[in-house]
Amino acid sequence: MLEVITLCEGQTEKDFCNRIIAPHLVLHNIRLHANLGGTPHRKRLNGGIRPWEAFRHELLQWASSSSAAHLALLVDYYALPICWPGRTTAPQQPCEQRGRHVELAIRQALAPLLGDRIHPCVQLHEFESLLFVEPETTALSLAVAGHHRDHALLSQALQEIKTAAGGSVEAINDSFETAPSKRLMSLIPGYNKRTWGILAAADITLPILSSNCPWLNRWLTELKTLPASI
Repeated sequence: MLEVITLCEGQTEKDFCNRIIAPHLVLHNIRLHANLGGTPHRKRLNGGIRPWEAFRHELLQWASSSSAAHLALLVDYYALPICWPGRTTAPQQPCEQRGRHVELAIRQALAPLLGDRIHPCVQLHEFESLLFVEPETTALSLAVAGHHRDHALLSQALQEIKTAAGGSVEAINDSFETAPSKRLMSLIPGYNKRTWGILAAADITLPILSSNCPWLNRWLTELKTLPASI
């Protein structure tokens, strides 16, 4: 079975990879294991996107110390430091192409050392954008778990946010105050992204998430079609 080590910017992304993506990839003979990346060990539980050199250093450490044939990373474009490859020129691209632009720049920056072993994924916005793919499922999931009293009211509020963004979950985030997680926190007091968010994402199911999120579909397709050897 092919092994892929994935470095993530935060705990929620790590949980998403290990609990939802990994079981799916096992069916394709891929063993994925996610860790936090680019964060000093004493602050590892806090996650967060570190400067490129910190992330690059840890990627290379994993490449030299791990038996994994391939390395991947999962980060958000929205708060990506300007020092990351492709980040300064990405704003010149159409919004939906910015993540892919940075991915290509990361590949180019690491190719001399890692060749085809590196598989970056740069989602346009944060994890919570996934929860707007199916507002009804997200609302029902949180209501059943006891985190909201009226799932119909919550579903309507989530759908209105999605509709206002033109129906694209990747277009929801337009400022720090209106990021998907902030919107959920305003609707659901005490919202816990690691526990409640992962639960809702699992209920929506990975196939539906990937069919509605080009960045996720692109990454999963790449990982599922990795060669057995390099």
